[in-house]
Formats: sequence, C-alpha cells, structure tokens
Amino acid sequence: MRKCVLGFVFLTFLGFSGFAQNNTSVSMPLPANKVSGMVKDAENKPLVSITVCLLELPAKTSVILSRTNSSGMYYFENVPSGSYLIQTIQIGKQKKLSEPFKVESTGETILQPITMGLAKSGNRILDSLKSLSKSL
Repeated sequence: MRKCVLGFVFLTFLGFSGFAQNNTSVSMPLPANKVSGMVKDAENKPLVSITVCLLELPAKTSVILSRTNSSGMYYFENVPSGSYLIQTIQIGKQKKLSEPFKVESTGETILQPITMGLAKSGNRILDSLKSLSKSL
C-alpha cells in the first residue's frame, strides 16, 4: 500500500512538473522604428498638410507617405532598418530632399527641419494661378 501511495505521489508530481515546463514562451513586441521631423517655410513657420514621402535608397522608391500636422510635424512608424531620404511635395512649393540617413535599430530617428521655399517661376500651374488671380 505504501508503494502505491508513493507511486501515485511520484506520478502526480511528475505530471505537474511536465505541465509547468510545457508552457509556450510569450514574446514581447519590440518597439518599432520611428522617423519624425518638421517642415517649415523660409520664415521658420510650420507648414501644414505637406505631403512627406519616405524614400528607400538606393532606388529612391517610396515606402511610406505622410502629411504634416498643424505643427508642421510628420511621423513614420514601423520603418524597416535601412537607408532613406525624405521628400516633401506641395503645389506651389519647391520639392525638397533631405540628406540621406540610416535607420539601424529600434527607436526613433529625429531629423533636422526641412525648409521649403516657393516654387521657381516656370511652374505652369503656379503661373496660371497667379495670372488668374491678378485678372480677378
């Protein structure tokens, strides 16, 4: 009888220890790579609703698009590691490219502000709008 009780206790203990070791590991999500910056005009004022493109190098292919908020800030999240440029676009403004930069590890990359000026003369759309507004 004593052997049966010891055997039962042993098997019960063995079963619980096997159950405790059979749990699946839970992986914690890693922080995503983020890129942020600001777009401003020549007078240092933030520019709102500017289209901002994250371009992957060396091909300069567009990866993610964003727009600047009311403070002129833009944000990209979940950016894969690699080399990139930022391009800003808006009708009536010059397209601007940032200096190349690298995203290497998880965390946030904060870029220097990008200053956009007015488009140079020769922009047909802008010239048409200017002449139209003068005639009104």
